[in-house]
Amino acid sequence: TAGIQDCILRSPHDPTLLNNHMVDRYVEILQPWARTTQALCDIETNVNPARHLVFPTSHSLRVPSPIKEPLIVLHAGSGSRYKCASPVLWASIVIGLMMGNPKRKICLIGGPADIESLRNVQGLLTHLEYAILTGTGLLQVAQYLQHAQIFIGHDSGLSHLAASLGISSVLLFGPTDPAKWAPRGTHVTVLRKFCHCIGKVSVAHCTDKQCLSIPQHEVLATVEEVLSSVKASMTYPTLERVDEDFTVPCLG
Repeated sequence: TAGIQDCILRSPHDPTLLNNHMVDRYVEILQPWARTTQALCDIETNVNPARHLVFPTSHSLRVPSPIKEPLIVLHAGSGSRYKCASPVLWASIVIGLMMGNPKRKICLIGGPADIESLRNVQGLLTHLEYAILTGTGLLQVAQYLQHAQIFIGHDSGLSHLAASLGISSVLLFGPTDPAKWAPRGTHVTVLRKFCHCIGKVSVAHCTDKQCLSIPQHEVLATVEEVLSSVKASMTYPTLERVDEDFTVPCLG
């Protein structure tokens, strides 16, 4: 702490804070440090802040082939299981997307906490060809996400990463309030049913997850609507360099 002249110690969950969204609550906490009075954080934008990512060059590199077909990335997991829709719903979404356009490339993505979620979905997708990306660093995940035409996920860190990259996103929310926790921007669409649970204890003991019981046809219709709006402006970038060990195996 040597050299620190001032500090603010305050929780974003402080009930005396005036704003609802977590971004605004953090900004409100830091407001005393603002040099001038300004409006709170406005991130309602489709500008991609990471359009030109710089990747490490310390390893052997190769030039990858460009992705020529529409890529849809799905994240069926989350850091908390109560935020996750059923594997049956996720599998039906994947199948519906493939039936809608066989040329689409489907990728299931996950982190260390998503192994079980991925396996549960995979078990319902036998004899289908798709890609799976797991066990990689966030920089490589961001690299891959920039190929995506759309991202489908939950209330999770990967959803925020995709949204921050400007990827059109359809997010399935459950007991967490999207007005407080969802990524913001016109490129983000949130689907959610009414949540009957009140408080963390009620959420923890909930088994039917009515708030996440979103019909497959509703998800697919929303995804198709988003895809049709971004199709005209979509390009498929060729990354200049990529780590040699970075592979996305297709599973049969």
